Amino acid sequence: MADLLLEALHDQDIDWLVTAGRQRTLSEDAVLVQQGQLVGDIYIVLSGQLTSAVIDDQESVLGRAFSALSGNASLEHVLFPLTDGDIFGEISVLHNSRSPMVVKAESASTVLAVPQAQLQAKLAKDLEFASRLYRVIATLLLDRYEFLLDKFIYRRGLQLAAMRDGPVIFGELFDSDVDWMINHGLVVQLASDERLIQSGRPADTFYIVLQGLLSTSITGGKSAVLAQIFSQVATPDPSEAELGREVARSAQGEVAGETTLIDSRLSKFAVSAIEPSVLLAIPRRELSIKLQQDSGMATRFYRVLTILLSERLTSLINRLGYGRASYQVGQSLSPEIHYEDELDLELIDHLAVGGARFEWMLKRLKVDPS
Repeated sequence: MADLLLEALHDQDIDWLVTAGRQRTLSEDAVLVQQGQLVGDIYIVLSGQLTSAVIDDQESVLGRAFSALSGNASLEHVLFPLTDGDIFGEISVLHNSRSPMVVKAESASTVLAVPQAQLQAKLAKDLEFASRLYRVIATLLLDRYEFLLDKFIYRRGLQLAAMRDGPVIFGELFDSDVDWMINHGLVVQLASDERLIQSGRPADTFYIVLQGLLSTSITGGKSAVLAQIFSQVATPDPSEAELGREVARSAQGEVAGETTLIDSRLSKFAVSAIEPSVLLAIPRRELSIKLQQDSGMATRFYRVLTILLSERLTSLINRLGYGRASYQVGQSLSPEIHYEDELDLELIDHLAVGGARFEWMLKRLKVDPS
């Protein structure tokens, strides 16, 4: 991961991070971030190795049952390692939130802690720096998301609920961004069960769901992907090929093929239509050129990807930890308690703008919103 950080960021970016941050030395087994703790810094691993883990909700029936069945009395599940060049605490650059996991030193380690307030001010002021950093973070989040799906692909109940991220996505973008997508995209229609993206193949298009519902599935490991690809020699119709395990669904206003904006890796996900769907398809090449030329739009796009991947990763970690929200249906809300799925009131206007912007896109494209 050190290579990714050094290749993606410029010298002046790294100089700023060094100046703004402070080094922290951790002894073996030292805890840096507690699960459920508000994250106030973003961390970069300089040396050593840390590990992340999720602790099951000890009050959850599911958590206790899984602990008993697995013989894991500590209710702790190791997630992924963090080594030189890794970044975590990315939640702090998006919004004030609590860590879904505990992070501790596996060996003596050194990290650079950059305060949230200083970094957010820098990101708002320097759009080129922001686009580069958001892209690095999005790449790391995608790596972790794929790693955990591979690791826990056979865990029951792994499928994530629909994120319903449409208002978030369009709330982050500008009218000019949406206008560019409308002018450079093509409206395409999918029949039920029609394949949109094949795992193990390069994805060359970014999609926005205008109408309908998509299913995202993942196959287990490289060998499974290889077998799936070659099985289609005997099964020319991609709709007949094995999709793998469904892990998520994308509804109106959400996106697919978003990894095309991060790098040219082969897709580990297969995407198909659950019902007749209408999509806006934007070629990766055109979008990549636009993002290279327009640092403002690039910043907003890579920030959107960071938000999406952070939400998906957090949702997956919460599923693995059998966490539960503090709020129960029928219970009165308390101003003294932070509820896990509580909306920040300051974001409501932002979401309303996003919803209105998406409706405007549908009207421009003459797509029935129903």
